[in-house]
Amino acid sequence: MYTSLSWSPSGQYLLIQAIYPSWNDSRFENILWIYNIKQQHKTIITRNLHKSFKPQWSPNGQWIALLLDESPANSSVHNQYQRSMNNYPQTEQYIYLYSLSTNDLLPVQIGKDIPLAFTWSNTDLSLYLAAINTQITMDNINDMNNEELRDVIHYRQNEMYEQSSIYRIVIDEHKNLLSVKRNLIKNVSFLVGELLFVPSQGKLLITSVSPLIESLEVFEIYSVDLRNTASLPIRLTDDEAIQSDLKLSIDGTHVLFLSRSLGSGRKKFNDTQARLYSMNLIDGQITRLAQSFYGNINTYAITSHGSLYILGQLGTEVQIYSQESLSSDLILHSRWNGT
Repeated sequence: MYTSLSWSPSGQYLLIQAIYPSWNDSRFENILWIYNIKQQHKTIITRNLHKSFKPQWSPNGQWIALLLDESPANSSVHNQYQRSMNNYPQTEQYIYLYSLSTNDLLPVQIGKDIPLAFTWSNTDLSLYLAAINTQITMDNINDMNNEELRDVIHYRQNEMYEQSSIYRIVIDEHKNLLSVKRNLIKNVSFLVGELLFVPSQGKLLITSVSPLIESLEVFEIYSVDLRNTASLPIRLTDDEAIQSDLKLSIDGTHVLFLSRSLGSGRKKFNDTQARLYSMNLIDGQITRLAQSFYGNINTYAITSHGSLYILGQLGTEVQIYSQESLSSDLILHSRWNGT
């Protein structure tokens, strides 16, 4: 099953992420490979990609940033936001850079905090990273009143996870990409789900998430002004939905995202299908794309020319659709259907 697709900035390569069952190991392999469109050649990058982080092309297309799943094979699956800080290993975390020129996978140290999301800046030598600051969270937990009821303590611990630190990671190109500088940009009072850098505005777009679904208002898109980090994040959406898969249009004027409405405080809870939207970053206007498609949009990709490819699911069948521009009609590509 394909979980993400992305074109290189030059349009020469296609990056494909997929999940396949490994019957011998009784588990699923999260595989990442790169496909040379002109040569029609496929190269596997890793069979151990971290399932919670989508790989990302660098601005110049020379690197692919990714995270590996380095947890023990026999470890149980837990929500990454609900792990006990007392048991969390204080070990160095890494982002890996895959070089298209050498096929090497190079580790970059990013500190001992729990990574949540990352995005490239406007150069191939720096990234933005959102993480749970383990030291701050540990201090907060230790300050709690241990005489409180256990379920109250558990609830408050989950609340304490709902804060993130955003860093700028600068890579030293003269030291084989192994040396970095990490500078704190901002602390925010919610968990970060995704990051997206907008070069034309000098801003970071952020999705907020929470392990405690008490209100749909905690799932929104915010912007952080990197030229004035002392200012509060600005909320851009108010739609009682979960937003994901943020991508910038080729001209940098719109952000595209998937949105899944879960219901309202005034209505019965409902789990609807994912839709694709575009937000104008100048005036904030939000427009639904692929309006003629009534199924679930699994994922989408933007080509180097600005057109869209969409994987849309009706029932158990997945079809490939395309749009030449944000305002053009949806085109169905027949005989490419799958499951």
